[in-house]
This record gives sequence, structure tokens and C-alpha cells, in this order.
Amino acid sequence: MIEKAYGSKVRGKLHKKNHMPNQDNYLVYNSKKFTLAVVCDGMGSKKHSRVGSKRLCKIVKRKVKESLKSGTFNTIDLLEKIQTCWLKKLFPFSLKNCDTTCLFCLISENSILACQLGDGIILVKENDSINVIKSKEDDFSNETTGIGKAKIKDWTIKIMKKESNCEYRFLLGTDGISEDLLPEMLSEFVNTLTTNVAGKYRNNAYLKSILNNWPNKYSNDDKTIVVVK
Repeated sequence: MIEKAYGSKVRGKLHKKNHMPNQDNYLVYNSKKFTLAVVCDGMGSKKHSRVGSKRLCKIVKRKVKESLKSGTFNTIDLLEKIQTCWLKKLFPFSLKNCDTTCLFCLISENSILACQLGDGIILVKENDSINVIKSKEDDFSNETTGIGKAKIKDWTIKIMKKESNCEYRFLLGTDGISEDLLPEMLSEFVNTLTTNVAGKYRNNAYLKSILNNWPNKYSNDDKTIVVVK
């Protein structure tokens, strides 16, 4: 079985107040051979941050499909091609106004590839076991890394073989989500979302209602979430 991805996003209070657009973007792609979930957070509240994050989502999908079709899939090569292509596709915008984080999961019948650059969360739940791909302790500075100046060492990469007797559930979210998640609540939160989500894969109404009613009333960030079940 190949799990299916559902996603949604909402604009943060601060961007609403300042009449700015949502700078997060996401992509869910559910096919017969694989599922791809991508979450990108445009950095720095720059004028064109949303452009950088939207274009990166599309480029990840394109390069993943090309790599799988080639028959010689290599994760490092994929990440390098994603970054090179994104830098070329920025024109006429500048890097300083378009940089973005990047999180994605590629899920097939037999394997899971999770890649994270910058803030946010990728969580893989394997039966009752929780695996957070990148913990806050992994960051050595308070400044997150965007794809514009990233090196391969800046990526957190996790490759997992799927076991036939395991149930897998996934969560990807921007830092507007991850900053409010308590470690002891992760399992329950993922179970609740993946149990109740249904309907449209994109702009999912259930996920949007969760984001619109986020319990931390002081949270000002844009919020994007993708779950896979």
C-alpha cells in the first residue's frame, strides 16, 4: 500500500495585519507508484518569498519524477539538481527576496525518503514509534538555512525501508506548526489528524479548520501542514 497525502495552509495573523500574502507553499502528489509531500516556507517576510517557495515545490516534484524515471535514483544528486534548477528559475526575482526552506517526503511501496532543509518538522510514525527527522537540538544557530545558499551538509536526510507489518503515518509542517508541538503530544496529534482527514487532497477542509482554530492564540506565523496516511 502507498499512503496518500493531504494538505492545507492558512495565512498568519501578522501577515493579515500587514496585508501580506501567505509565504508558505506545499505540494501533494499521489500516484500509483509513489506519494510526494513537499512543504516550503518563504523566508524573511520578503516581498517575493511566496514566489520562491511555490517554485521550489514544483521543482521538487519535477526533479523527483525525472530521477525516478532515469532508473538511477541518487538522493545527493537529486538535491543538487533541485537547488541548481531553483536558482535558475528565480529570474526576474533576486535570491535575497525569494529564499525558502524545503521539506519533502517521497513514499513508495517499499521505502521512505525524508529530506529537510531549514525549520519545520517532518514526523514519521511507524506503528507506535515516533521519528522526528530533525530535532531542534540539531540546529547550531538561531538562523535557519534556505536553499539559496545551502550545501548538501545542511540537509537532514533519512532513508527508511518500510516493513510489511507496520502502519505508517506522516506529518510535515512549517515552523508555525512545529514551534507549538510538544514532544509528548506528537503521537496523539498525528493520530488525530490522520484518522479524521478525508476528502480533497489539496486545500483540505478538515486540515484548514485545524489551522484556523490553532490553540496558541499568540501564534502569528503562516501555517502549512501536510499529513500522509
